[in-house]
Amino acid sequence: MKPSSYIHSLSRIADTDGADPMAPCPDEVEAVIAALENNAEFMRIVRENPAPVRGIGITKYLEYRLYVPDCFIPVHLLGIDALPPQRIFDIGTGFGYFPYICESYDHEVLCMDLDTVPLYNASVAALGLDRRTHRIERFQPLPDIGRFDLITAFSVCFNRHNYPDVWGRDEWWYFLRNLVNDHLTPHGRIFMRLNPEVSDGAYGVEGLKDFFLSLDARITGMNVDFPDLSRIREIIRQEKSIASPTA
Repeated sequence: MKPSSYIHSLSRIADTDGADPMAPCPDEVEAVIAALENNAEFMRIVRENPAPVRGIGITKYLEYRLYVPDCFIPVHLLGIDALPPQRIFDIGTGFGYFPYICESYDHEVLCMDLDTVPLYNASVAALGLDRRTHRIERFQPLPDIGRFDLITAFSVCFNRHNYPDVWGRDEWWYFLRNLVNDHLTPHGRIFMRLNPEVSDGAYGVEGLKDFFLSLDARITGMNVDFPDLSRIREIIRQEKSIASPTA
């Protein structure tokens, strides 16, 4: 049974006085966990892989009772649990819990990642996710995959995370412009969670945080949220005007 069948069988608790608005509803978390535990292929993967060591290596994600509640936090932060059906594009899907939860609220999710990690491949297949294999490169557009209401990227590594040539302003501007021009609906949103760089424990490139802020990003820790893309669209229009001046 898909998780949506479990979610729809519940009525969300209405009295939330004093509750943390970002805390997952226990009933909804248990509904997704129940769906996982009734997924024979997923549970086979859990049984047949080495016991996870919390916080170390990718097998840690097999502790689904630990990681599923964490994945509900951005679901509530972005209002995914309250929105009508959306098209969501998730970059760097990894194990797949986040898009799996999004689908439980009847959203359509397209995932993108590399296929170099067998455990991720097996989990994504078991969860029934639609994943495209693609490596994101600097100054290269994404393939033609349509337009989305929300684009997410968690624990970003495609920016050459922890390499000396980690992305700076130019690479990020090309990437964001490509998303806005070619892959977002007019009222779309981008939400990313960057990995802190070893070089400085933050963005790795001086001025990068200020660059995001200049594009009207909302930044909390390593979360970079673009709920309103008006500023980016304005700069894109200006660039086009300069490139094609009127006679």
